[in-house]
Amino acid sequence: MILNLIKILHDNYVWLLTNNKGLSVIIDPGDASPIIKYINKKNYHPVSILITHYHKDHIEGTLALLKKYPKIKIYGPPKKNNINKNINFVYDNEIIHVSKYKFLIIYTPGHTKHDVSYYFPPYLFCGDILFSGGCGKIISGDSTLMFNSLKKISFFPDDTFVCCGHEYTLPNLKFARYILPKDNAILKYYIKIKKMIKKNKSSLPSLLKTEKKINIFLRTNEFLLQKRIGLKEIKENEGECFSILRKMKDNFNWS
Repeated sequence: MILNLIKILHDNYVWLLTNNKGLSVIIDPGDASPIIKYINKKNYHPVSILITHYHKDHIEGTLALLKKYPKIKIYGPPKKNNINKNINFVYDNEIIHVSKYKFLIIYTPGHTKHDVSYYFPPYLFCGDILFSGGCGKIISGDSTLMFNSLKKISFFPDDTFVCCGHEYTLPNLKFARYILPKDNAILKYYIKIKKMIKKNKSSLPSLLKTEKKINIFLRTNEFLLQKRIGLKEIKENEGECFSILRKMKDNFNWS
């Protein structure tokens, strides 16, 4: 399978997973026009759409794609939405068959109450839950849901490619450097990503192995990190550490 990446809107990514016959799975189509243009250029044949959650920047192109490709099948988490009648709902630990390929559904709420991720080894399509160097904002989910979802993802194989929905890596690493200014792994990765972005290259997908080293939201069990954000007891509750970090990032001064 070939992994394709299409940049849309301001900083969103749409992912296409395509086999050697050109049959393609589209993940989170926030804008139909660039997707159709890309598909036509590559002579691909879309067979399904996978939706991680129902925010506009992840689904806006769905109905236009359905109109263009009326046989396409759409999958997403169970929630009322404006494309509801066309959705095949998916559930935690379910395996869906797209063409001859199997996708494992993982319930990963936190950004919203209904987020799901799709695992097709070695690729994890996780929407706005885990970003490279960070995690999603808590919109209609809550801190405990998000923390538990990130923990769940952290147990996936180290060679898993994290295919998330936005190019947020550089600002995420800027915040991480503020929290852990002496962390050499974060500093080196920040320099690397800064050079890539300057050359207009994508930082994604990233390896889960790398994320475990540079993503502070996956390191909430570390005493030094807990101490830096004001927790005093060794190995204090990881969930509390995550909650404080997330609030700090929400209020971070980016200037």
